Amino acid sequence: LALSKSKFKDLHVPDVDGLNALDVLEGFLSSQDDSAFKSKPAPEFPKKVSVTAVDAEALTRRLSMVKSIIFSRWLQEAPSNFLTSELFATISKDMFAKSKAELVILGRKDMEKLGMGSFLSVAHGTDIDPKLVAIKIAGKNTKKTVALVGKGVTFDAGGINIKPSAGLEEMKYDMSGAAAVL
Repeated sequence: LALSKSKFKDLHVPDVDGLNALDVLEGFLSSQDDSAFKSKPAPEFPKKVSVTAVDAEALTRRLSMVKSIIFSRWLQEAPSNFLTSELFATISKDMFAKSKAELVILGRKDMEKLGMGSFLSVAHGTDIDPKLVAIKIAGKNTKKTVALVGKGVTFDAGGINIKPSAGLEEMKYDMSGAAAVL
């Protein structure tokens, strides 16, 4: 984070004494500020960032990870009146539109048919259609199943608030698990 606040125009990250340049680069690039939804401007990063002798494939993988981290944080920082369950489902649909993954999005009526009362009870206080997003990706070994589950309760769920009001604005992070999985 200190690097992102520096006034340097160029940044070079070497591999030295057990300090992996890709780890430093990932930390630097993913330390972005949460100013996307705030009036303050984002910090200016150096115009040129380079690393010492890094394998192109490893760099590509690491940059994909950085993009995922930044995207996950963006979802988490989004105001709850912006990132509703419907928008989360739309974003998911757009992300996987051109992939081989099968995206399943259930709305209120689908969940009622499946008897998902416990899930639906969270959404009784809102007119916004609750969504359950499932992404199915065929792996190489069909004999094994891996499931990643992330809680995705967006704060628009409505209902009666029985929690203390102190820190209530932090409830928007109830969808952080889903943001990380997505």
